[in-house]
Amino acid sequence: MVAQYPSIERFSHDVGLSADILVRSFALEKAFHHDMRTEADPARRRVMYNELYTRVFEIYGAEFRINLEAEAGPKDAMVEMLRPELQGRAILDIGCGAGEFLLSCARKVEPSRLLGIDVFAKDMDVGERHLRFRRADVIRFDLGERFDVVVTDNVMEHIAPQDVEDHLASIHNALEPGGLLMIFTPNRHFGPWDVTRILDDTYAGNVPAQGSHLHEYTHAELAETLTHAGFVDLHAIHPKARIGLRPAQRRTGIEPLLRGERQAALMRRLKTVDKRFRLQAFEIAMFARKAFAA
Repeated sequence: MVAQYPSIERFSHDVGLSADILVRSFALEKAFHHDMRTEADPARRRVMYNELYTRVFEIYGAEFRINLEAEAGPKDAMVEMLRPELQGRAILDIGCGAGEFLLSCARKVEPSRLLGIDVFAKDMDVGERHLRFRRADVIRFDLGERFDVVVTDNVMEHIAPQDVEDHLASIHNALEPGGLLMIFTPNRHFGPWDVTRILDDTYAGNVPAQGSHLHEYTHAELAETLTHAGFVDLHAIHPKARIGLRPAQRRTGIEPLLRGERQAALMRRLKTVDKRFRLQAFEIAMFARKAFAA
């Protein structure tokens, strides 16, 4: 097994899942990856998304349970880092999963309104926290309301390239004029980030993602995609802020990141940095705004 999947032992240890589970999931996700990227029918792709994640959750034994009693959560540090953008805002979380991000928002940033949507969410209203969850398609949606901030946390990479235009158009429609989109997604230069890590767990970009990550982005690609979709004022969290070496409020334009990606020697050097710091700092965290009406 190690000969076929060179990094499976290390990856299995890192994620706490057996090699058998990882191999089964990789086989399923790899077939899905190919079929989804070549499927022309949007309705068929929608069925395929649901089929894949239902089966993958069964393999992993995953179950999304929203814990309204939690006094802390895994997204607390992220929400603190984003406090300047989130404080007092109406926030939409796309692909909300078990709701950890919105629950942290409810505890920490006094939001005016919170909504999470996911294809596996259960409809729920938590009035005292201004919090709702809705089962909804995350690619093509019209919620009948607008938000100050839309967050997608590790969602874009799961969307087929054929569906990205519709996905971003739905987000654009869901934002107030001047509203902020925040995208967190893996950086392909340090991939693969999905179960393809059984082939290469170095996070050095040597092997492309072949599982449920249908397209992992670079800063340059994502910037071009957002601009084409009509978003403006692209900026990012400074990489050093993400590992605690700069104040959480530090933001940067994307031009330095784009220049950095074009420097082969710099990228090679970054890939030698300790993986724990490299991944935290260089996952893409890009912000963009919906323009005000002219």
